[in-house]
Amino acid sequence: MVLFGIWVSQHRNWLYGIIALGLWVAAYWVYLKGDLHNYFKARRPHHWSVDMVTKTSKGGRPSAH
Repeated sequence: MVLFGIWVSQHRNWLYGIIALGLWVAAYWVYLKGDLHNYFKARRPHHWSVDMVTKTSKGGRPSAH
């Protein structure tokens, strides 16, 4: 009977570990996905031009207004 209790405890701990690992990976992926998107978005070239006559510019990153 003692061996059965040890076996149940061992498998319960394995199950808790698998569930915890699954939740950790899922949460990490949710946040990592946004970080990867922002990283690759920031690495894209920014096309912009400046018109010195009218003193205006076009393109580039959108302003934070």
